[in-house]
Parts: sequence; C-alpha cells; structure tokens
Amino acid sequence: MPSSIAQTTATPVTHEKTFEDHKPTLLQRLGRVQEFELIEIAQLSNLVLERMDKDDAAAPAGGNKAWVASQFRYPLRSWLIKANWNSFTFLGLSLLVIGGGFATSGITAAAGASKGSAAAWIIFAIGLIVAVVGGISQQFRFGVRANQRRALAVSLRAQGWRYVFKAGDYAGDGASAAFRAKVEELQNNAAQVGVIEGDTSAPSPPPSNGNPTKTTDTSAGVDGQPGEPNGN
Repeated sequence: MPSSIAQTTATPVTHEKTFEDHKPTLLQRLGRVQEFELIEIAQLSNLVLERMDKDDAAAPAGGNKAWVASQFRYPLRSWLIKANWNSFTFLGLSLLVIGGGFATSGITAAAGASKGSAAAWIIFAIGLIVAVVGGISQQFRFGVRANQRRALAVSLRAQGWRYVFKAGDYAGDGASAAFRAKVEELQNNAAQVGVIEGDTSAPSPPPSNGNPTKTTDTSAGVDGQPGEPNGN
C-alpha cells in the first residue's frame, strides 16, 4: 500500500480587525453621502493605518488605529455630511426668500394691502419671515461653509492617497510625521469654518494674578528724562 502522504493545509493569516465598510445610516442618507464614498473612506483608512503601522512601529498598541479613526476617518466622513447639509440648508433658505418675495407681490396685486386688512397682516408676516431667513443665511453663510467643507474633505482624501502611495512629501523618512502635521493643519482649517460671522475677535487673556498690570509712562519726565512707571 502506498505510504500516506502528510498533507499540510496553509493556515490563512488573520489580521487585526480594522475599519469595516458600513452601509449609510439614516443621518448619512439624509446627508446624501453615497455608499461608495463610505466604502472608499473605509478602504483608504485601512491603507493609511497599514503604512502607519509599518513606519511607526514604536507607537503604542492601538495608538495608530485610534489616531486614524479620530483624526482621519471620522472627520472625512463628517465633512462630507456637513457639506451636503449646508448645501441643502442654503438651497432651502434661498427658495424661502424667493418664494416669500413672490408671495408678497402676488398678494399685494391680487387682494390689495389696505391698512388693517388681512392681506396687510399676511404680507407683514411673510416679510418678517423672509427677513429672519435672510438674516440667518447671511449670518451662518451655509453656501460658503458647504464649499469650504467639501474642499477640506477632498484635500484630506487626496493627502491620504498620496501618503498611501508614497508620493511627494510622503516618499522618504518622516512621512508619517509630515502626514500627521498636514492632517492637523486641515483640522485647524475646519475649525475656522464653524466660526460665526462677526465672532472672529480673540478674547483677551486673563491676568496672571489679581494685581493690576503695571504700565510705563513713556512721556518725558523732568529735564527730558523718561517718566516713572505707574501703578503699585
């Protein structure tokens, strides 16, 4: 009888569970984020994490994965959702303003607007709504924010692919550090998008202690000598 031949079966290599491809949630569907975009984000996040683990082996266990999730994957998905929400909000408010203008003109032409009449009150209410809607649109700049957030999402996604394929600044040593710095820069830019118009002034820093700040009188003293410091 022929001797039995030991057959060895190759054991598949199992990798640590990374980012999965999720179907759009209700919020993402309302934000009109396509499923293929979510799949691309998950795939790109896995590739970024794979290279980061190779280049930064000294990182703590799970540190790179947590960084990619919080600083790359979640912001990229969030910017796409918020950009679409801002676009829809801008479109809706603009249609309200246009519709309100046509409504007031039509009511005035059809029913007249004598003082105290129902038509006058309707025109007043519509005009007030249009004014409020126009003020909200002007203050929060939904159209501008939509463009800025979409541009940030496109830039972050492009930087991710450049990092994966070792292009440009991400070709040599220190690529991970350069990539982290670029992502941080985009995060800072994203924070500026949420600033409300007119609220850009930086608050004055509090005094280091309870004592009043000493000031120096720069005016000339006796015989042209500098004056003495004021305060206690």
